[in-house]
Amino acid sequence: MNHSTPQGPIEWRPIPGFPSYEASERGDIRRAVSFRHYPAGMVLRQRRNRFGYMTVRLSERGIAHDVFVHRLVALAFIGPQPTPQHEVAHGDGSRDNNHWANLRWATPSENALDRRRHGRLPDTRGEKHPMARLTNDLVLALRSRRRAGALYREIADEFGFPKLTVYDAVTGKTWSHI
Repeated sequence: MNHSTPQGPIEWRPIPGFPSYEASERGDIRRAVSFRHYPAGMVLRQRRNRFGYMTVRLSERGIAHDVFVHRLVALAFIGPQPTPQHEVAHGDGSRDNNHWANLRWATPSENALDRRRHGRLPDTRGEKHPMARLTNDLVLALRSRRRAGALYREIADEFGFPKLTVYDAVTGKTWSHI
């Protein structure tokens, strides 16, 4: 069932896995089936969890589920989760904008890149990490010594770091951003 707004009709679709509920294209969730004193068409109240994401409580077969609104909208409008590892990513970085066009399935690394781009994930790579023992300049010096023919063991002894730390930094397993 669709309703109209000044912007036009609102599309509602059933939510896979929750047959008693529907999601709107804008991110609202409503009951599709009447139950006790809850009529069909009743839009559910959303709550913000401690991480800033909107959630709703859905009840199926007597079991209550607290579910992310963005996940329900993605299931209804985008389709099934491609793999168990995929997450719902917000295109604009706003956790409040659960319009289906703002959502997409993404891998955890893609979602982390989005969060970094939106300023929600601080860049703690390399010397910006509070536990970093190396610096950008030191990594460049390690790489320069290796290019000059020094053995990893020699470089490690010279700079006072474990051989594996030197190897990882020189080969790019760590510090790949520089």
